[in-house]
Amino acid sequence: MKKFLLIILILAAIAATAVLLLPGEAQHEFSTEWTNDANNHWHACLDEGCTEKSDEAAHSFGEGKETTPATEDAEGVMTYTCRTCGYEKTEAIEKLEHKHTYEKDWSGDDVYHWH
Repeated sequence: MKKFLLIILILAAIAATAVLLLPGEAQHEFSTEWTNDANNHWHACLDEGCTEKSDEAAHSFGEGKETTPATEDAEGVMTYTCRTCGYEKTEAIEKLEHKHTYEKDWSGDDVYHWH
C-alpha cells in the first residue's frame, strides 16, 4: 500500500509540474486605435514583439466624395473613406470632354463662312 501511495504522490507531482510548465493561453493588450493597410483594418497588440491582431476586417467604403473636380485639362480625384477606421483611398476621375465654343459673329473668306 505504501508503494501505491508513493506512486500516486509521484504522479501528482509530475502532473502539477507539467501544468506549471505548459504555456497557457497568452493574454494580449490591444490598442484602441485602428491600424490599417490598403485592404484591412485591425487593433494591434501592444505587447513588445507581438504581431497579433484583433477585430481584423476589410475596409467598408461609402460612395466616395469628389475631392478634386475633373476639368478639360486635368483628371479629377474621387476619395473614399472607410467608415470604421478612416483609411482613405483615391481614384482618378477622367478628364472632361472638350466642348467647343463658337463666336456669335460670322467670319468668312471667298469660299467658306463660319462661326
